[in-house]
Amino acid sequence: MQTDRKTQGPGYRKGHKVTISKWKHSFYKWRAQWIEEGKPKDKGFKTKTAAEEWAEKKANESLKQGTEETLSHAERSTVIDTRKRIEALGVDLRAVIDLGLEHLERAQKSCTVSELIELHIKNTKRAGRGKRHLDDLKQKLSRFAKTFGAGPVASVLREDVGEWLHGLEVAPTTKNNYRRILVGLFNEGIDSGYIEANPAQKVKPAKEIESEIETLTPTELSKLLQKAGDNILPAIAICAFAGARRSEIEALDWSQIDLKAGNIRIKAINAKSSRNRLIPIEKNLSAWLKPLAKSSGKVWPVNGRKIFDKTKRLAGFGEPDTETEKEKENGLKLLKPWPDNALRHSYASYWLAHNESADKLALHMGHRGTSLIFSNYRAVVTKESAETYWAIAPEVADNIVDIAS
Repeated sequence: MQTDRKTQGPGYRKGHKVTISKWKHSFYKWRAQWIEEGKPKDKGFKTKTAAEEWAEKKANESLKQGTEETLSHAERSTVIDTRKRIEALGVDLRAVIDLGLEHLERAQKSCTVSELIELHIKNTKRAGRGKRHLDDLKQKLSRFAKTFGAGPVASVLREDVGEWLHGLEVAPTTKNNYRRILVGLFNEGIDSGYIEANPAQKVKPAKEIESEIETLTPTELSKLLQKAGDNILPAIAICAFAGARRSEIEALDWSQIDLKAGNIRIKAINAKSSRNRLIPIEKNLSAWLKPLAKSSGKVWPVNGRKIFDKTKRLAGFGEPDTETEKEKENGLKLLKPWPDNALRHSYASYWLAHNESADKLALHMGHRGTSLIFSNYRAVVTKESAETYWAIAPEVADNIVDIAS
């Protein structure tokens, strides 16, 4: 059956690919082969060099003839319309076509964004990152997947990521946290060979406005400790007087608290910095812990978050519009909202004012340097109020009075 020549492409009719091979011929040792007008052609040469030179010339001539004589009207229009743009770039048509084909081939071989997210979470878990980190990763990437999940990774551009990020109705710090996670995701894509460049890396971070650090006053902390039951009291005291992070206290075991040696060990697997560190047990913290100390077991109680929230409300913290009928009947007046990260911020601020050593405080808190210490905690509280703070102990908690700044 004869093939309709009109359905065959210009590469079939003209052909510009020339191959060189050895030839068992009585006179020629090398042969050039190509397709022309749909028929195989060959030409003999005495040397390989002569065959290669002729092949390069023939390929260029065939390509030129193909674009000028055998392209369709639409193909010729495309070449003419884009010629000036291509020349302005200082490249030839072949380079543009090759680059375009490479991009399309890479996109076809690429996985989807959802598949890359699954791979990234899997590898992050293998790397030993904690549950809190993984939960945050899953939450943020699942939000990104709602928009881009079904598409190939190679098709996501910097403009796409930037528009999505800046469209999020969140604080600049949170927006930059999303950007950081997306940078890690697309780095996974580079390592896996799906993309060559990171589109999230090229998006400028949002401008962050430094917020004021809020702390508890000595009186407020004293009241919180007084209202705490024995099950939650050790955790609150460790956060307030040792500066442990919420995720660290939730993973802390009593076996990591050495009252005799006077330190608390935070394991690398539970630390945000992924490094082991020892936090010294201050004199007043020791007084709070000794009556309730155990040889082993979790410091953070079962249903700890619910218990802690209840303790904060008993101490007068919460939003006024969330008062229960019972609280209103008892005349409980909520003083103010609970400050963000209040116990850790209080520890750092009062410790720095009392001891005046940013280097030591950075070690206690698990920071890699003192820059955050100076920017966040310097001159937040007075030295006089710090003395009151570190005097808070079980036998004197009822008599703590704030000193005016």
